[in-house]
Amino acid sequence: MESRSLFARWRWIALAAGAPLVAGAALAGPEPGAPPWVIPPGQEALVLDLLGGKDTLPGGCSLESANIAAAEISAEYTCTGGRRQLVAEHPSAPGAGAARAEALALRGGPEPLPPEAIAAVLARVKARGGAFRWQAPGGGAASGATASAAPAVSAPPAAATPEEHEYARGLALYRDGKSREASVIFVELARKNPRQRGVLGMVVATLAGSQLFEPEVRELLATADTAPADLLAQFRAGVAAHYFAHEEASSVEEKRGWYETALRYLDRARPLDFEARWHIYQAVTNFRLGNQALAEEQIERAVALGSDDPDVYYCRAEIFQRTNIPRALEDIRRYQEKVAEIVRGGGTTSASKSARVQMMYDHLSAVQRGEAAPREIFDPVSHDPLTGMLRRMVRRPVWFAYLALAIGGVGFVAVRLARRGRRTRP
Repeated sequence: MESRSLFARWRWIALAAGAPLVAGAALAGPEPGAPPWVIPPGQEALVLDLLGGKDTLPGGCSLESANIAAAEISAEYTCTGGRRQLVAEHPSAPGAGAARAEALALRGGPEPLPPEAIAAVLARVKARGGAFRWQAPGGGAASGATASAAPAVSAPPAAATPEEHEYARGLALYRDGKSREASVIFVELARKNPRQRGVLGMVVATLAGSQLFEPEVRELLATADTAPADLLAQFRAGVAAHYFAHEEASSVEEKRGWYETALRYLDRARPLDFEARWHIYQAVTNFRLGNQALAEEQIERAVALGSDDPDVYYCRAEIFQRTNIPRALEDIRRYQEKVAEIVRGGGTTSASKSARVQMMYDHLSAVQRGEAAPREIFDPVSHDPLTGMLRRMVRRPVWFAYLALAIGGVGFVAVRLARRGRRTRP
């Protein structure tokens, strides 16, 4: 079993296949009723290890996913008897579980982890949990830990690291619509530490938001070709080719060519498979190339790594739209619910994307009832020749050259004919 990443619910970074979605930052100070301690970022690998990592626990239990909320870690396991849950929280929390160590208190979830498995997790926490740190909501650290907080959009806490300050600066640029400027920041952060929370997601978000011209996409491909060991270059090239196929290709054949290109570069970036979005782009690209089984395998890995990311459900709905409509409909609803959670937390989303997703749900519901024929709704090719031509003229600079030559040629012929007419008049 591969290791699972965790997503802090108080700091989301999500990107839909069509439009970016960014949530608000962590609270700068405690809200009324806030817990006395919160979990600072940067401890994901440690938490995974404490919860069981890749090991099989008593009862045949294997860790499937885990989510970090402000003051609580919820984990889900696959056990011999089915799915089971475990909750970890601060030992001083009201009603904290009876299984306690210095770092964490453990209790079962709705379908509790077997007692012998909880005991095994507790033993791991006692043996390895000395490095785990809690933090006061206002920034003070517990147990002598150094304070570390998720970066705010406008003003990160004074104790934030230089990387967190840069992350906040890039996020502010991105939210202001300055994707290209933000991209420079996130690419640099990813080069320093690709495992920094949210960094690769923002590399994708800013790349998609930059609306690259075809020569710029080809330049990314060329850069990746000259440095085959540069995983970030391969990843960016694959994502750029994927988006160009999705947004700019003017025929099914052209889309296929760009998707095949995208997959080639994404495959080169395989060591980045700890990131859910690598699996998302693998899954969707394979699906659009007709590789259904491989797409299903990849999207399930993406869900396991990023169960709190709305887009894993959006993309899984696309992949199952032809083979399991009820599941696709359920995933669209789950996407909408998670987006609503983000918006309630202060995040923003695209009204046009929300309307498009609802259209998808309505269409698939009509197909399920036998009232509509299946059609491509996630990755359509524009059938409006004029719209397609105008988009290509704007997005592909070479079209401007062709247009200029055509206009210039017509003008040249018109002038020559006019002059000839004047010379031959009586």
